Amino acid sequence: MSEPGNAKRRTPPLRRTNVVAGLALVALGAVAFWLTADLAGSRGPLLGPGSLPRAAAGIILGLGVVIAAIGWLYEDDPAARWRLRGPLFLLGSVLVFALLVRTLGLAVATPAAILVGGLASPETRPLEIVIFAVALTAFCIGLFRYALGLPIPIAPWAGL
Repeated sequence: MSEPGNAKRRTPPLRRTNVVAGLALVALGAVAFWLTADLAGSRGPLLGPGSLPRAAAGIILGLGVVIAAIGWLYEDDPAARWRLRGPLFLLGSVLVFALLVRTLGLAVATPAAILVGGLASPETRPLEIVIFAVALTAFCIGLFRYALGLPIPIAPWAGL
Protein backbone atom coordinates (compact mmCIF):
# COMPACT_ATOMS: atom_id res chain seq x y z
CA MET A 1 0.00 0.00 0.00
CA SER A 2 1.17 3.48 -0.69
CA GLU A 3 1.55 5.98 2.06
CA PRO A 4 -0.58 9.12 2.03
CA GLY A 5 2.56 11.28 1.90
CA ASN A 6 3.70 9.68 -1.38
CA ALA A 7 0.43 10.18 -3.24
CA LYS A 8 0.65 12.72 -6.02
CA ARG A 9 -1.60 15.71 -5.42
CA ARG A 10 -3.96 16.48 -8.26
CA THR A 11 -3.91 20.01 -9.59
CA PRO A 12 -7.34 21.65 -9.31
CA PRO A 13 -8.90 21.93 -12.80
CA LEU A 14 -9.00 25.73 -12.85
CA ARG A 15 -5.25 25.85 -12.24
CA ARG A 16 -4.28 23.55 -15.12
CA THR A 17 -2.58 24.99 -18.18
CA ASN A 18 -4.99 23.55 -20.75
CA VAL A 19 -8.08 24.60 -18.82
CA VAL A 20 -6.83 28.18 -18.44
CA ALA A 21 -5.76 28.36 -22.11
CA GLY A 22 -9.05 26.85 -23.30
CA LEU A 23 -11.12 29.26 -21.25
CA ALA A 24 -9.06 32.18 -22.57
CA LEU A 25 -9.82 31.05 -26.14
CA VAL A 26 -13.51 30.70 -25.30
CA ALA A 27 -13.50 34.26 -23.96
CA LEU A 28 -11.69 35.53 -27.06
CA GLY A 29 -14.17 33.78 -29.36
CA ALA A 30 -17.14 35.12 -27.40
CA VAL A 31 -15.79 38.69 -27.57
CA ALA A 32 -15.21 38.31 -31.32
CA PHE A 33 -18.81 37.12 -31.77
CA TRP A 34 -20.08 40.10 -29.84
CA LEU A 35 -17.91 42.62 -31.73
CA THR A 36 -18.94 41.28 -35.15
CA ALA A 37 -22.66 41.00 -34.44
CA ASP A 38 -23.58 44.10 -36.47
CA LEU A 39 -21.59 43.25 -39.61
CA ALA A 40 -23.57 42.38 -42.73
CA GLY A 41 -23.60 38.66 -43.40
CA SER A 42 -22.94 37.79 -39.79
CA ARG A 43 -26.32 36.09 -39.50
CA GLY A 44 -28.16 33.80 -41.84
CA PRO A 45 -27.02 32.07 -45.01
CA LEU A 46 -25.79 35.18 -46.88
CA LEU A 47 -22.10 35.90 -47.11
CA GLY A 48 -20.84 39.34 -46.20
CA PRO A 49 -18.11 41.19 -44.33
CA GLY A 50 -19.12 39.47 -41.09
CA SER A 51 -18.91 35.91 -42.40
CA LEU A 52 -15.18 35.31 -42.07
CA PRO A 53 -14.76 36.98 -38.66
CA ARG A 54 -17.73 35.07 -37.31
CA ALA A 55 -16.40 31.78 -38.72
CA ALA A 56 -12.97 32.45 -37.18
CA ALA A 57 -14.61 33.33 -33.86
CA GLY A 58 -16.58 30.07 -33.98
CA ILE A 59 -13.45 28.03 -34.68
CA ILE A 60 -11.55 29.74 -31.86
CA LEU A 61 -14.45 29.25 -29.45
CA GLY A 62 -14.86 25.59 -30.43
CA LEU A 63 -11.16 24.85 -30.07
CA GLY A 64 -11.20 26.59 -26.69
CA VAL A 65 -14.01 24.34 -25.50
CA VAL A 66 -12.15 21.22 -26.68
CA ILE A 67 -8.85 22.30 -25.08
CA ALA A 68 -10.56 23.21 -21.78
CA ALA A 69 -12.46 19.90 -21.73
CA ILE A 70 -9.29 17.90 -22.32
CA GLY A 71 -7.54 19.86 -19.58
CA TRP A 72 -10.45 19.27 -17.24
CA LEU A 73 -10.58 15.51 -17.86
CA TYR A 74 -6.86 14.73 -17.90
CA GLU A 75 -4.19 15.77 -15.44
CA ASP A 76 -2.03 18.58 -16.75
CA ASP A 77 0.80 20.79 -15.57
CA PRO A 78 -0.21 23.60 -13.26
CA ALA A 79 -0.55 26.94 -15.02
CA ALA A 80 2.49 29.14 -14.69
CA ARG A 81 2.39 32.37 -12.76
CA TRP A 82 1.27 35.26 -14.95
CA ARG A 83 3.80 37.91 -15.81
CA LEU A 84 2.81 41.34 -17.10
CA ARG A 85 6.02 42.11 -18.99
CA GLY A 86 5.07 40.31 -22.21
CA PRO A 87 1.51 41.57 -22.62
CA LEU A 88 2.46 45.14 -21.68
CA PHE A 89 5.31 45.41 -24.18
CA LEU A 90 3.31 43.71 -26.94
CA LEU A 91 0.40 46.09 -26.37
CA GLY A 92 2.93 48.92 -26.29
CA SER A 93 4.37 47.84 -29.64
CA VAL A 94 0.91 47.92 -31.24
CA LEU A 95 0.30 51.39 -29.79
CA VAL A 96 3.71 52.64 -30.99
CA PHE A 97 2.95 51.41 -34.50
CA ALA A 98 -0.51 52.98 -34.49
CA LEU A 99 0.82 56.32 -33.28
CA LEU A 100 3.78 56.48 -35.68
CA VAL A 101 2.61 54.96 -38.97
CA ARG A 102 0.62 57.97 -40.23
CA THR A 103 3.02 60.66 -39.06
CA LEU A 104 6.47 59.11 -39.52
CA GLY A 105 5.59 56.33 -41.97
CA LEU A 106 6.20 52.61 -42.28
CA ALA A 107 9.99 53.03 -42.33
CA VAL A 108 9.97 54.31 -38.73
CA ALA A 109 6.83 52.74 -37.26
CA THR A 110 7.67 49.13 -38.14
CA PRO A 111 11.16 48.97 -36.59
CA ALA A 112 10.00 50.99 -33.57
CA ALA A 113 7.16 48.53 -32.95
CA ILE A 114 9.49 45.56 -33.36
CA LEU A 115 12.05 47.03 -30.96
CA VAL A 116 9.37 47.68 -28.30
CA GLY A 117 7.89 44.22 -28.86
CA GLY A 118 11.34 42.68 -28.48
CA LEU A 119 11.41 43.91 -24.89
CA ALA A 120 8.56 41.52 -24.07
CA SER A 121 10.97 38.65 -23.44
CA PRO A 122 14.18 38.72 -21.43
CA GLU A 123 15.59 36.11 -23.84
CA THR A 124 15.77 38.42 -26.87
CA ARG A 125 19.14 39.61 -28.10
CA PRO A 126 19.46 43.20 -29.30
CA LEU A 127 21.39 42.36 -32.48
CA GLU A 128 18.80 39.76 -33.52
CA ILE A 129 15.96 42.22 -32.95
CA VAL A 130 17.69 44.92 -35.00
CA ILE A 131 18.34 42.51 -37.89
CA PHE A 132 14.74 41.28 -37.72
CA ALA A 133 13.41 44.85 -37.61
CA VAL A 134 15.39 45.89 -40.71
CA ALA A 135 14.43 42.75 -42.66
CA LEU A 136 10.74 42.92 -41.72
CA THR A 137 10.56 46.65 -42.48
CA ALA A 138 12.00 46.08 -45.96
CA PHE A 139 9.57 43.21 -46.51
CA CYS A 140 6.54 45.25 -45.34
CA ILE A 141 7.47 48.22 -47.54
CA GLY A 142 7.92 45.94 -50.54
CA LEU A 143 4.69 44.05 -49.90
CA PHE A 144 2.26 46.76 -48.86
CA ARG A 145 3.48 49.70 -50.91
CA TYR A 146 4.84 48.14 -54.07
CA ALA A 147 3.32 44.66 -54.46
CA LEU A 148 -0.17 45.53 -53.18
CA GLY A 149 -0.08 49.23 -54.06
CA LEU A 150 -1.58 50.37 -50.76
CA PRO A 151 -1.31 54.10 -50.00
CA ILE A 152 0.68 53.63 -46.80
CA PRO A 153 3.22 56.40 -46.20
CA ILE A 154 6.76 55.01 -46.16
CA ALA A 155 8.65 58.10 -44.97
CA PRO A 156 6.61 61.29 -45.34
CA TRP A 157 9.43 63.32 -43.78
CA ALA A 158 11.64 62.24 -46.72
CA GLY A 159 8.96 62.70 -49.39
CA LEU A 160 8.24 58.96 -49.80
